[in-house]
Amino acid sequence: MRITISTDNGFVSAYFERCPLYTIVDIKERKEKSHKKFPTPVTCPTFYPVFWPKKESM
Repeated sequence: MRITISTDNGFVSAYFERCPLYTIVDIKERKEKSHKKFPTPVTCPTFYPVFWPKKESM
């Protein structure tokens, strides 16, 4: 399972599309398999459908 968490200064951000950082966590058998952090590319919601599939190869 892959979970994306909007983060801000190490905490969960209340605004998914306006957060400064995203954390993607891969979970397998109830344990964290891997995680990666990356900055928000832009604040345009129409950009995300194109952006997310490119991050699939982590």
